[in-house]
Amino acid sequence: MLILFINPPRFEEVIRDEVGKVRKRNDPGQKKVQFLVQGTPGSSDVFLSFQASFHSATKRQQIILSGTLDSTLRDFHKELTGGNQDSIVMLESTEKVFIEDVVEVLGDLEVIMYEKRTKKYHQRDGTITLNSVVKSRPLNSIHREIDYPAEFMPFYLYGNEKEIHCSHMLVKSPNISLAANNITFDPSLSTEINHRQSVAELLAEGMILGLSEIPEDSMQPFPERNQDLAEEFFFRQGQKLKVKI
Repeated sequence: MLILFINPPRFEEVIRDEVGKVRKRNDPGQKKVQFLVQGTPGSSDVFLSFQASFHSATKRQQIILSGTLDSTLRDFHKELTGGNQDSIVMLESTEKVFIEDVVEVLGDLEVIMYEKRTKKYHQRDGTITLNSVVKSRPLNSIHREIDYPAEFMPFYLYGNEKEIHCSHMLVKSPNISLAANNITFDPSLSTEINHRQSVAELLAEGMILGLSEIPEDSMQPFPERNQDLAEEFFFRQGQKLKVKI
């Protein structure tokens, strides 16, 4: 027979540490916020995808904003990408903020810009003017679906008359953040959508795109780390996918 002895002081210390971590994650206070930048290098007009998290009280929201980069950030964005759409460019607020206030007030936000994984070595200060809220949806448990979609994989679709982007809708936890810049359609959206509003107006408000041949419930759960994704992962540059909008 094996007897397990638990050292009470050490056990209590571990519990206190874990409780402290949970309290920190659920602290609704001000935090620095991060956004993925989506837009054509050299253009001042961009879209921002808020970096959400199911595990942090201040990040349980899926938010997409439109904004205008100042000249410093516009030029740095072009420098970072070098015209390469694979580059992952981020913005982070220089001050701690309430994301709810950012969404409600919009206007100017002081930020730093950097390419992912190079923040410590290469960044630039600047100002982005937040123009509009494309999408804002809470991710608290009450707002999540019970099951993953069984007939498609949903994405938010947004942009303007010059460029179109998408971000994966986070309908249930756990999940994966997927986004693509400057996607194209064949045939074009303007010929496929019959609506009183123009395509530009619909994109400004955000639409729902579904990958019609890739049910999300058949793909979940996704690996937790990018390096563990399959080499021929379905969501990659140059891939053609059938969709419904």
